Amino acid sequence: GIYGGVLSAYLISTYGNPFIIIISSLMALLSGVILLPLWKHPPVWKTVRN
Repeated sequence: GIYGGVLSAYLISTYGNPFIIIISSLMALLSGVILLPLWKHPPVWKTVRN
């Protein structure tokens, strides 16, 4: 999630160019934003599934 994005961004910043850093950080932020509601409200999508 966010830690994986930070780690990959750090590795890319060491070996890559700034454009890839921006993309990877944006993807990490987006994945964190998408996963936060699932972590906070698990019963919501469980009830929808049933």
